Amino acid sequence: MYRIGYFNANSLPDGKFAQAISLLETSFDFLFIAEHWYQHHDKRLVHPLVQYSTIRPISFASPSNNCRQHGGIYLLATRQLQKIILSTTSTARSIVLSLPGLKFAGVYYPPYSLNESALKADFNQMGSVDILIGDINTRFSCNIIQRQTHSRVSPSTRSLHFQSWPAMHSMIHLLDKPSHKTVDNIPDHAFSKLALQPFVSLALIPNSKLNINTDHRYLLQLDIDTTTSPLDSAIPNRPDLPPPLRFRVQKLRQPEIAKKYCSAWSLIDEIDTSYKDSEIFDIDILDAELCSSIQAIAELELGTYDPSKERTTDDCTANNLAQEFDMTASIQLLKRSQRAAIALSPLISLSDSLPPMQDCINHYENIF
Repeated sequence: MYRIGYFNANSLPDGKFAQAISLLETSFDFLFIAEHWYQHHDKRLVHPLVQYSTIRPISFASPSNNCRQHGGIYLLATRQLQKIILSTTSTARSIVLSLPGLKFAGVYYPPYSLNESALKADFNQMGSVDILIGDINTRFSCNIIQRQTHSRVSPSTRSLHFQSWPAMHSMIHLLDKPSHKTVDNIPDHAFSKLALQPFVSLALIPNSKLNINTDHRYLLQLDIDTTTSPLDSAIPNRPDLPPPLRFRVQKLRQPEIAKKYCSAWSLIDEIDTSYKDSEIFDIDILDAELCSSIQAIAELELGTYDPSKERTTDDCTANNLAQEFDMTASIQLLKRSQRAAIALSPLISLSDSLPPMQDCINHYENIF
């Protein structure tokens, strides 16, 4: 089962971004966030769960982080599913993700600033997809009157485009229930290949129930049954959770790296400060956001490695670490001891009442 979500955020301050991270971790495998307006964009891109972003328009290449920009989509993906992603591409208005046997796109097409030729050009660049989901800013009901002032594409023209495009590509407009009443009259829609229709279900989740502050009424949720669908033979077994991160802490010995690493922690202070001023404050969400930010900073400044590969080489530094009395050497010694410990030779605390890790903390806190 793949769980794909999409919602129009209508701006993405830190509090709302933390809500999106929480939604991904509890309810989805992939989550598209539209109209993030490129707020705090550089900080968002290094987050370990942000898989991809649309291309920022050239006119917004270097504005202030707080400057009001337009559009933008993020694709969030869980660490578990990141391992099977084959490729990800994007334009200024769409993100296309390829998995084994499945290709899907998340799009955002603004109502008044996108002409018909630009819309068709984006579709041509996107290519053939199995599923398309997003805010296309059109409605399919005949009695809906839309505002046309300053629009380069009349509602009827765009509506006709999104009715003819599925027919030409063997796709179908998905419904959340037999009646078209709701899904036809909102700007957010989902389409799938006809062959996948029996295995794809659409649900409209009210944003009010999720406490998401946006001008859109619903979050779109697509569930794709991969156990009985035509994709089953192409999709590998669901991967195990990725191994724990291992950071190259020895780089902290280099003064310039240590200084850069320390300065990067100021981002965490920014998250804390800005989050308190947001519409929602939840300590669990904040904790998850801080943890992810710390990991992102460590990955960016220190780098990571695969422990299973490192252990196949000779350890040339272990003998010297015991003679050094700094924090980096202490961390490296502890990690080596943990790796070497087995059931017959576990790490032993000097105290009967404390676990080894706490005993280590107590020992070194007096030194550092």
